[in-house]
Amino acid sequence: MDSEFFHGKNWEVEKKRIKTNTEFWHQKIDKNIKRDLDVNKFLDEDNWKVLRFWSKEVKNNLNECVHLIENAIKEFSKSQS
Repeated sequence: MDSEFFHGKNWEVEKKRIKTNTEFWHQKIDKNIKRDLDVNKFLDEDNWKVLRFWSKEVKNNLNECVHLIENAIKEFSKSQS
């Protein structure tokens, strides 16, 4: 689960809204986005199933998020049989 701000949801739009300490936040969030992509790639190459959710998505649609996780587990279980 990723925070919308720290992990750059809608980053190209949202980064224009940062008015203080702009350089710091742009660099930090750009780095977080890159790290998230690198981690996803690393885990995917090691045959992990990566599911990422925005924090507000979990808060507002918990049942749907749980459903996606359950389906991923079921798919994995089937592939192991």
